[in-house]
Amino acid sequence: MKFQVDPNEKVDPEDQGPRLDSLDFWHRLIACLVSVIEEDRNVYSPKMNQFPHELNVGQLSASTIFSLLAVDIKYALEEHEQHRLCESSGYMNLNFAVKRFYVKHIKEVPPYKGSVPEYPAWFEPFVMQWLNENDDVSLEYLKGAYARDKKDGVSFENLSSSCNFHQFLAFF
Repeated sequence: MKFQVDPNEKVDPEDQGPRLDSLDFWHRLIACLVSVIEEDRNVYSPKMNQFPHELNVGQLSASTIFSLLAVDIKYALEEHEQHRLCESSGYMNLNFAVKRFYVKHIKEVPPYKGSVPEYPAWFEPFVMQWLNENDDVSLEYLKGAYARDKKDGVSFENLSSSCNFHQFLAFF
């Protein structure tokens, strides 16, 4: 398995958990969680889901993992917002990693299916920072993202104005 620990490998004690000056932990954690969800869906679900309408192990695993990750990453980003020790592009990359994780593994899983995701709101201060830092090109990115969403049939009509921005960021 890809994420097994080599007992002979020296591990930096500072590299064993989340830090305010690096976002690497979150990227590694998401990769590990993707591995766990895929293993649950591909290995355990077929054997344990004798009655999939009553219990779907893969979906239960994905929703539980995401709900726990969501709490941790939300609070971590609130703390990061106070200190701002990482570059705004690092937060944008983490935003995209969370989005990929959500879209591929979570959005069709109850209780998240059909709901507007909350994660874009967690990244709003960092997206705004990145947009301010990249003022010249940011408007073109936003226009392009909005045009792409319209072309893809994304509708913003039924959302409030504040949700509109969060939903827009989710597709950006």
